[in-house]
Amino acid sequence: MSPITRFILVSLVFHLLYTASIFDIYFTSPVVHPSRRFSPEDSFIEADKFRRTVEAPAERLVLIVGDGLRADTLFKHHDMSYMPSWAAEDVATKGRISVDTALAPIKSWTGKPNAQIKAETFDAAPYLRNVIEKRGAWGISHTRVPTESRPGHVALIAGMYEDVSAVTKGWKLNPVSFDSLLNQSSHAFSFGSPDILPMFATGATPGKVDMQSYAEEEEDFTSDATNLDIWVLDRLRDLLTSAKTNSTLADQLRAPKTVFFLHLLGLDTTGHTYRPRSAEYVGNLMIVDTIVAETERMLTEFYGSEEAKKTAYVFSADHGMSHKGNHGDGEPDNTRTPLVAWGSGIRKPREQGRKQHWRVPEMEKDDYYQGWGSLDRFWRTDVEQADITPLMSALIGANMPANSEGRLPLDYLDITKEQAARAMLANALEVLEVYRVKHEQRSERMLRYVPFSQLPSEDGAAPGSSNVETIKAALSKGEYEKVIGHSEKLIKDALEGAAYLQTYDWLMLVAVITIGYAGSMLYGTLFLLRHYVLDVSQSQILKERSPGLPFGRIAVGTILSSLWAKFAYEQSPVTYYLYAGFAAFFWIRLMDERRVFALVWNKAVSYHSEQGQSNPKSTVLLSISIRVVLGLAALELMVVGYLNRLAWTAGFIYLGLIWPAAGMIADVKSRHELLLILWFFCCGFCSLFTAGSVEKEESIPYLIASGLLFLLAGAVIIRWSGTFMEVSKDGNDQEAEAQARTHVTRTKRVLTVQLVVLIVSALVTASSSASLQAKKGLPRLNQIVAWAVLFLCLTFPFVTGLKGKGVAQPPSQRLMIVIFAFAPVFVLLSLRDETLFFGCYTMTLIIWAKLEAGLYEERLYQRNAVANESGRALEKEDVRIAICFLFFLHVGFFGTGNIASISSFYLSPVYRLIPIFSPFLMAALLILKIMVPFIVLASVFQMLCLTPPHTKRTSGKHIRKTGYDLAGPPLFGSESVGGLGLRDAYSLVLLACIFTDVLALNFLLTVQTKGSWLEIGQSITHFAMSNLLQVFILALSALADVVVGRGGKVVLGTKRE
Repeated sequence: MSPITRFILVSLVFHLLYTASIFDIYFTSPVVHPSRRFSPEDSFIEADKFRRTVEAPAERLVLIVGDGLRADTLFKHHDMSYMPSWAAEDVATKGRISVDTALAPIKSWTGKPNAQIKAETFDAAPYLRNVIEKRGAWGISHTRVPTESRPGHVALIAGMYEDVSAVTKGWKLNPVSFDSLLNQSSHAFSFGSPDILPMFATGATPGKVDMQSYAEEEEDFTSDATNLDIWVLDRLRDLLTSAKTNSTLADQLRAPKTVFFLHLLGLDTTGHTYRPRSAEYVGNLMIVDTIVAETERMLTEFYGSEEAKKTAYVFSADHGMSHKGNHGDGEPDNTRTPLVAWGSGIRKPREQGRKQHWRVPEMEKDDYYQGWGSLDRFWRTDVEQADITPLMSALIGANMPANSEGRLPLDYLDITKEQAARAMLANALEVLEVYRVKHEQRSERMLRYVPFSQLPSEDGAAPGSSNVETIKAALSKGEYEKVIGHSEKLIKDALEGAAYLQTYDWLMLVAVITIGYAGSMLYGTLFLLRHYVLDVSQSQILKERSPGLPFGRIAVGTILSSLWAKFAYEQSPVTYYLYAGFAAFFWIRLMDERRVFALVWNKAVSYHSEQGQSNPKSTVLLSISIRVVLGLAALELMVVGYLNRLAWTAGFIYLGLIWPAAGMIADVKSRHELLLILWFFCCGFCSLFTAGSVEKEESIPYLIASGLLFLLAGAVIIRWSGTFMEVSKDGNDQEAEAQARTHVTRTKRVLTVQLVVLIVSALVTASSSASLQAKKGLPRLNQIVAWAVLFLCLTFPFVTGLKGKGVAQPPSQRLMIVIFAFAPVFVLLSLRDETLFFGCYTMTLIIWAKLEAGLYEERLYQRNAVANESGRALEKEDVRIAICFLFFLHVGFFGTGNIASISSFYLSPVYRLIPIFSPFLMAALLILKIMVPFIVLASVFQMLCLTPPHTKRTSGKHIRKTGYDLAGPPLFGSESVGGLGLRDAYSLVLLACIFTDVLALNFLLTVQTKGSWLEIGQSITHFAMSNLLQVFILALSALADVVVGRGGKVVLGTKRE
């Protein structure tokens, strides 16, 4: 195995392993398995055990979840432009929507309404608004990331923010071991999506949770999703009808602690397809509102007016939705969901008091809260999503689910002080039990265990026992306010204690991981210096090792042995051993081969001494210091860019304007005027994309115009192929010349076919988009043609265009094939200006490669280097090239999206190929689109690194300015600039990989576990993305090596700086 292969494998394993370190440091699984469950009946002291009965505020609970419903969509008045046409006539003539109209299976969503409505605004959910104003309590439920359906429902029904590691167990079911309200009920009846209901039925007590769900095929993004919600209501109606003739079922329905769970998926599906700011989304809410009203009416009819009064209702959502129609990240539009509760045990509405004065500046600063009309007069109680679980448990008097970390929002309840105190204590006991289990697990295996200071263990008693005894004593004396206050503090302490135990190993792990990253960067630097800077004679010196055991192995080995012994005693996870082992491996190698740094230093000092400099050591030190400072500044700018896309615009301004003005001498600028002017304009155009908003509306004219630009570029290349694909005249090798002409012919043929495919792609995109916008679904012929275009683009250009024997195909021709192979794919999967960005980005990369190659040829000319065929070593200027490569790698993502998550890219274009819900296939298509700019970047970089410099200009034959013409070599043809002529592209790729560790280390130390969910979610994503960059870059380089090739014969100078 070659040294570079061994180094890459070690680096890949290291970064894959260290990516997981964030979960061991910050996010270990919170799931434990307490044996006890607690209800208000557990609040009695032993002397009062004969009184252990607490009347529940309600006998049954109805939970209705509007999947993907934004809070503001429910609460605000809507402009009449959002009124769906099927509802306009009822509103105009009756002032409301009739049940028959709302629940009709076929509705007219398009066209202008026949009736005229005088009002300027309307309520999309008049029934729920009436509940808020006259019968119940309301507020906003704040969710956590990821804002997806599964974790949202787990938080709602189990009170637990799902284990982060559950994402590795699958996409849909993910049966993680957790308790839920449905499992603690006497019987639960659930209706809705097959993606959600099985989570709570699987693992529950057998026979306790009944579920009815529709087929997965019904989740069609191009059909009317409201029918899914109507289906749920029909199944509830069927259940109640069956109970009239089935006594066993009737007894189950009338038993105390019964739960109904209605999962309404329509809003989520409609929002993905049409986005929240649409008549379709608002119209779906109108139907959901009708379903809520019908649900209460049917249950009242079944139980009778008196018995029905013992029913409590809770309406909420699992997550919100962004204006783009996506969710998943911590954007506030995704984390704010509605909460409305009414019925038995729920307080009546009350006017907003002085204590809620904070809502006034809230409305002034955030238009999200504007337009809510009369709701601004009513008291609003906001909660965290997990708080809804103890609320529902308290309403029916059920046990609190294990692992629930929600806090009972007493402000929603209409119960006595004693009931409130006992419910609050039950909540505290459940949360405390979770801490106790974690405390026992830690204390049994830790070498020097330090318990949480707020919950000490006194006289061998369980942590918090004295707190519980104090609270129960106050409860027996009727001091209910004191009980509530102490219980709330106990919950707070228990949650903080659990968090303390979750991150108990934080300091030690962060230290080990930081040392590991530092070792990785230095080890990578050492590897590059040894194999790509030092010459053969100097490398031979390193092989002469001193006898005996090296000092590095003794020193580091002792520390590692001590750490491993500690891990063994404490039964630490095997990953702890690996973290420390990798760190030790790097530092052992560094200490054993520290002479490499001395040799490189001496080499640099010797070179500057030969140049006649008086103080070469100071010159070398200053040169290194300047590059380190500038390099770190550039990398920190990239770190900022993860949070603010304008940082990438600032980077383009520096590269396009400041670098040429301040970093190039006048002679160089005068000899490359054409390149520099093109470079300035390309950087300027790219900066517009990173400065623009990621919020986009579909625009077919934009897509067609972008496709026409690619069509024009392709036609120009084919028409003047002699300029772009010139064949060298070599009378001595006619066979090679003929083979080269064959390559040109084949390339032109592939480009011609791809231009035809580009036209077809643009036409089918326009047709499919028009059909989807008209709510006519995706035509089958369009779907077949779209898939055919995709298949053809991913096969034909590469199978036909990149083959050939004999003379190697020029990399420039291969690059043309790659670019035009993906142009139709980009048109097919773009929403607005992404194809235009792809073209601008590609042009910028090509100009950058030409500019860097021209600057290298200038350096060769100035040093009067003698060419040879061995391949040149790395130079100090290559640091800039590697950083620029890393910059462009990020721009390939940030040009049209946001690093916070993949959900910042629009899903709508994917519906042109697959309208049925299929998360893996949809994600694959989205990732394909995201990957295309990276493939082009890797191909251009491969060509830059391996193409030899142009021998004419390195020997002094520069093209100079004459008259009014721009000076500089042509962009294409035999007189164009060459490349860097490196031994292989991996040298610069590995240098860029080293820099990614600086990003990863930044994000490791800034991971958020508190604050807004947006900050927490982004910090996790940033670390994972930056840490996997090295894996990604190496994979891209390997792919480019296959696609572009080795770049031909390399000719380089032997005289190196």
